[in-house]
Amino acid sequence: MRLIEIGEAVGALEPALLAQEPEIPWADIKAMRNHLAHRYFDTAHAIVADTVTRELPPLIEAVLRLLDAHDAGPDSDSE
Repeated sequence: MRLIEIGEAVGALEPALLAQEPEIPWADIKAMRNHLAHRYFDTAHAIVADTVTRELPPLIEAVLRLLDAHDAGPDSDSE
């Protein structure tokens, strides 16, 4: 269910914000949300487990960077 919530949240974000982290497959995150929400019984649990263990940590790091950039404000220098 948390992956569905993450996909919902990604769908509500501005494209310009997502473009700041281009290495994250934002469209795939939204697509996974749709698959999980509408075809749950047709979901390979190995894919979900792999997503949680291998794909979620880089997403968390990207979100933390976006939050840091937001908290720093538009007037601060970015790296």
